[in-house]
Amino acid sequence: MTSTRWTAPILAVTALSAALALSACGSSGDTTGTPSDSTADSSAGVPSSKPAASSPSTSTQSSSSNSDAASSSDAASSSDQATGACAADALKVRVAQGDAAAGSIGYEITFTNVSNAACTLDGHPGVSAVGKDNGTQIGASAKRTEEATSSVHLQPGQDAVATLTAVNIGDGGGPLGNQCAPVDADGWRIYPPDSKKSVFVAQQGLKACSHSDADWLSISTVHPAH
Repeated sequence: MTSTRWTAPILAVTALSAALALSACGSSGDTTGTPSDSTADSSAGVPSSKPAASSPSTSTQSSSSNSDAASSSDAASSSDQATGACAADALKVRVAQGDAAAGSIGYEITFTNVSNAACTLDGHPGVSAVGKDNGTQIGASAKRTEEATSSVHLQPGQDAVATLTAVNIGDGGGPLGNQCAPVDADGWRIYPPDSKKSVFVAQQGLKACSHSDADWLSISTVHPAH
């Protein structure tokens, strides 16, 4: 009798302990799965984020390459712009008289860059005859020929030339007659293209038309010397 009374509580306690143990095992399995699921989500996100991270780097390299090309282009452009017009003081100017032909006389004007830097001549020089031993202009300035201009870049020591054509007026005005009224002249006043400062070049035996409306001189653009 006594043995049966103690056996039932013991069995009940044992059954309760077993039930609690099973419950604890089930709860422990759910908790373990939570980090596992979280880790999978995080890992799945890594591959998609890696290409996105490398994309800005590629864009930066391309942008840098384009920037370098633009900088080179700008540098070249700046270099061209840095070659300014030849100042009168940077040039040695000479005038060589050619032979008379078909009622005219040709003169070749040579501009030599005597400076230590490159410079540019572009367009027509300004030319007029001067006299009276004081640089007084005689008659009209040379008319510009109708031709396209082009830049001539002169390194130190290089030449550019322009052609001056004068009517062969002789002592009586030649084909211009009374429209000329020739007088003796001392030489030429020459303005290099784009210069406000002139150079005087003496010319012996020069006759100039003194009438301001006499059309007796014409000047070409500058071009490279051959």
